[in-house]
Order: sequence, then structure tokens, then C-alpha cells
Amino acid sequence: MCYQIDNTLFTHAGITKTWLTSTLKDGETIDSISIVDHINNLFVELIHEFTFCGYNRTGDDVTQSPVWVRPKSLYANCLTGYNQVVGHTRFKEIKSVETMDTNNILTFIAVLDVSNDYLVIEDSVLSFESATI
Repeated sequence: MCYQIDNTLFTHAGITKTWLTSTLKDGETIDSISIVDHINNLFVELIHEFTFCGYNRTGDDVTQSPVWVRPKSLYANCLTGYNQVVGHTRFKEIKSVETMDTNNILTFIAVLDVSNDYLVIEDSVLSFESATI
């Protein structure tokens, strides 16, 4: 469900502070846990935490899980200190956006149906290449 390289998190749709905080046990904080371990354990032990919920029928709500949250809500409520690479919402090209309040990078990579670009990770460095067909 979640993978990490350095300060970059990889999930299907992204992780909001609101959703992550709502899944913490009493006494836990975002800074006191391993986010990757927490999310992956939660997926195994309490999969219902990942079901569609919230107040917006399209998923554009900060309460949505890393399976459903949309870019607008992720941008408005992303985790501080982490860049995120996500798919879920299609774009015409790979799109990286720096958030204003946290200065983190959100990179949206769901483009394969309209673009030949893809993500490459080599020695913990992310880059993008274009496939030749």
C-alpha cells in the first residue's frame, strides 16, 4: 500500500494529514510513527480504513484514504516533510507540483494511456523518461 525511498512516499492516490491522523492510536503522532509501517499494517489489519468515505462523492475530500483521495485535497492537506508520488488520477503528462505551505513535491504519474513517459528510480534518484514505441 505504501513504499518509501528517502523522504518520498509512493501510494496509489496520496496521503493526507487528516486521513493519517484519523488512523492513529491514542498517544501516537505522525512524527512518532513509521508512516510506511503504519499504513501497510493498517491495510492488513483494518482494511476498512481504506474504503471510500467522506463528504464528496468524487473523493475530493481530505478524509479519503490513499486509495481514493484526489489531487486537490492532497495538495491542500499533504504531509509535511514528505514528497509523494501517486497515480490514481490521470493527467496528460507527468505533473510535479510544489505545495505552498509545506514546500513538498507531489508528482502525479498516471499518464500511460496518453503519454509514453514513465518513472525511473535509480540509486534513490527519481527521473522521468519517455518510451519509444
